[in-house]
Parts: sequence; C-alpha cells; structure tokens
Amino acid sequence: MSSRVVTVVVALLLIGAQPVSASEEEIHAWKKVTVVADAGKLGEVVVIAESTTGAKAAITSLSVKVQGKAIVVPRPALQEVPGLQLHTLQVRSEAGYDKDPWLYVVFDRWRPNRPAAIVAETVHFAIQTGKLKHRSISLRGKSGQTKWEKKDFK
Repeated sequence: MSSRVVTVVVALLLIGAQPVSASEEEIHAWKKVTVVADAGKLGEVVVIAESTTGAKAAITSLSVKVQGKAIVVPRPALQEVPGLQLHTLQVRSEAGYDKDPWLYVVFDRWRPNRPAAIVAETVHFAIQTGKLKHRSISLRGKSGQTKWEKKDFK
C-alpha cells in the first residue's frame, strides 16, 4: 500500500472519529462509621467514629461500648493525632500479660510531611476494664524496625 493511500485512510478515520467520553467512579469519604465486632472474651464491641471530610479530614468523635460500659475518647486526644484515616478503623484485642484483656481501636495515620525514614504510622487507643488507658503511636521505619510513642490517660 502506498504511503498516500495510508495517509488518506488515516485522515478519513480521524475526521470520522467521534469524541469519546468516559464515566469515572468517585470515591466518597466516610463521615461516620459504626463497627460491631465480636471481641472474644470481651464480647460484643460497638465503635462509633465520626470525621470531617476534605483535604484536612479529622476524626471528631470516637466512642466505644464494651462489656456494657461506654467510653468516649476525649476530643483533645483525637486532635493531638491529626491524620487518622476513618476508613482504616480496626477493632483488635489481646489477652496480654495482665489479669484483664486489652481492647484496641486502631487507625492508620497519614501526615503529608512525615519523615522519609517512616513508612507507616498506626494509632492505637487502648481500653482495659472499661477505661481508656493510653494512646500509642507505632512508627514503622524503612528498615522494618518499629518505634512506639505512648501517652497514658488519667
């Protein structure tokens, strides 16, 4: 086929081509989530978390009901760890080395200016015997080592 024929065919195809429009899925940010989990010895656990949305989304409230007791994480404790991701909420528990088991409400944390040596951050709110005991931040480095920062609640 001569180059002139190919050029004419391509030109005709381009002239006849219709603009193509595509549909894109949109992922919507969560504003409120309720998680009900069977936490073994701790029984049924209900966690309710609420968040703002947008570029600086933040968890605004976090409440936990375990063994008939309602625990509310103080708002200042949530504000001290900006960047908690509502969609990453997990309920975890462990027997631990104490008499009573531990319950953890866990979030991944995102910070735009996180040091390059840190690859992941996880925040745990720890509950034992119906009381909020502490908050810990797990910082996992590129080397695989994990550093913990802990803050006790009174």
